Amino acid sequence: MLKRQRPGFAPAEKINIAFIIDTIQSPTAGSEKQLIFLLKQLNREKFNPYLCVLQSSEWLEKDFSICPLFVAGIHSLKQLKSWRGIKSLVHFLKKQRISVVQTFFEDANRIGILAASLAGIRTIISSKRNQGYFNTKPANVLKRMLNKKVSLFIANSRSTKDWVVRSEKIPAEKIEVIYNGLDPELFFSLTREERVEYKEKTRLSAEASIVGIIANLRPVKGLDVFIRAAEKVSQARPESQFLIVGDGPERKKLEVLARDLGMSGKIKFLGQIVDVLPLLKIMDIGVLSSYSESLSNSLLEYMAAGLPVVSTDVGGLNEVLRHGEGGYFISVGDDEAMARSILALITNPEMSLAMGRYNREIIKKDFNKEQYVLTHERAYQKLLSRKP
Repeated sequence: MLKRQRPGFAPAEKINIAFIIDTIQSPTAGSEKQLIFLLKQLNREKFNPYLCVLQSSEWLEKDFSICPLFVAGIHSLKQLKSWRGIKSLVHFLKKQRISVVQTFFEDANRIGILAASLAGIRTIISSKRNQGYFNTKPANVLKRMLNKKVSLFIANSRSTKDWVVRSEKIPAEKIEVIYNGLDPELFFSLTREERVEYKEKTRLSAEASIVGIIANLRPVKGLDVFIRAAEKVSQARPESQFLIVGDGPERKKLEVLARDLGMSGKIKFLGQIVDVLPLLKIMDIGVLSSYSESLSNSLLEYMAAGLPVVSTDVGGLNEVLRHGEGGYFISVGDDEAMARSILALITNPEMSLAMGRYNREIIKKDFNKEQYVLTHERAYQKLLSRKP
């Protein structure tokens, strides 16, 4: 069904774009956050965006109002009613005269490409925002068949583009790299003095070093490595505090690990938080412990807020963060190296501040919202200008 359709929303001269994703449970997750950001920022004088989801969610029902929302009601291709959902999605795409379809996530990539093809849409864009961590062999076979229908693939890092070329045998010229974007001004307004003030408000010592990680609590994010590193840092710097921002299926397991390591009082599990800006006021160091990434929103947010970063060297993260200039890279799973890197930043505050300033400039120059949105808009217009 189509929800919140605004009268006169779709004049013929504008380009109608359908963005298809599995669902959006929360606006804080990585790809979901980037899609929402794009929906908000697209030029409404040129584009009419529609959000199509396979399944609804509480957040979508209560809080989403950026653009018209269509819920297909598709849960599994093994269920007959899901094929009805595909039929309704095809009908919707035709009725709304959609010119461009862009898909996100594995299920939506498959179903969205199929529905767009059945609707006769020639401009289909598939997003590549991971490096196969969730893939299965049967899914890969179907994916390669459907990839032939795609006009353009958008990867959010060069590393992921290279991975797609190798693993899915897609020609490099059909893949465009568009890095994640954010609004730097929201983060540039933060100052070191504000962080000290906010620590006092939250009853944290102004002298304590606050080391934080923002991530979904899933195995791929390697939070156990962060907790083990935190325990080692705490031995050398007992006054240090650690924040874990996010939620997910690993939370109870991680809380038990923190307790077993005697870190229950040192590590705060804050759960899912939509507005991370106040937390960035508290943090002195940002950490990523992932086993696999394409490009992390958390990394960009740490850097925009002027934080030095300690991160695993995976995916396209080294296309943004400069080792030794904006922070440190470590090997996957190496909690000892993570602890050493965090301690190096804690014990050299002037160097940490300099790294943070360097990171801000990187974000301001190369990862701002204007570049992110304009690059997408140009890609849509370029594809539509091609002769059939």
